[in-house]
Amino acid sequence: MKYKAPDVLCVFTDPLGVTDVGGTLAKHSRNGGKVLAVVLWDYPEEVMKQIVKAAFILGIEIKVLGYKRGEVKADLETKKTLVKIIRETKPDIAITFDHEFAISTTHGDHIITHELVMESLGMSYRHNFAPEQIQKGLKPHMVKAVYYPVWEPYAMPNIIVDITDFFDMKLKATLALKGQSEASGKFITKDYSEKALKALIPNYEEVKHDALKLGEAFQRQRREATARYWGHRVWGAVYGEPFRVREPLKLEFLKY
Repeated sequence: MKYKAPDVLCVFTDPLGVTDVGGTLAKHSRNGGKVLAVVLWDYPEEVMKQIVKAAFILGIEIKVLGYKRGEVKADLETKKTLVKIIRETKPDIAITFDHEFAISTTHGDHIITHELVMESLGMSYRHNFAPEQIQKGLKPHMVKAVYYPVWEPYAMPNIIVDITDFFDMKLKATLALKGQSEASGKFITKDYSEKALKALIPNYEEVKHDALKLGEAFQRQRREATARYWGHRVWGAVYGEPFRVREPLKLEFLKY
């Protein structure tokens, strides 16, 4: 019997959060899981085309809710919106910001996103929350586990997904977000010395005057190094994506 991957809902403020876990999302999609990525922030039409292209590469569905930066709220209306999505798609797994990572970014929308997702997960299986949705045929739904991507060195993972066969998709999806790459190309010249950039980017001299090409080169090196590091932690894997999982305790045998 062929293994059917669990269905996944991931929620981030921006599409780069989605492609950061793109190998995992692509792997689940290719193995029969339904994958929906929810992006909270608003984007202009040209960037929306890039987001749709990235989702197509990964083989996932994407929904952009269109909140202005700094205006994401865990209010009743937004929770009802997310609960409706959960009840409609019935995911087994949710992926979103770790609260410690969100706080470390000092971005209010990251912090609120964690709160919004966790509260919505808690409300989605309660019959007395948004009963009008249930009256229209949507059933309460409980998500079985929450996974937090590990993006900081202090947050040790307890799950690493082998994305060796899906790393190329992850990279292509990341590079489809040209606006993100161009922004990276502008800020890394402020964060890194020219000596460091020459060591980091093999073709630095060719791309240093073009923010988009410089950002794309940086994204390639960053994604390659990070995925190889985590893949090295798993016997037999080349590329990996790390997570911390939060799920109910279970009675079970030890597994190897």
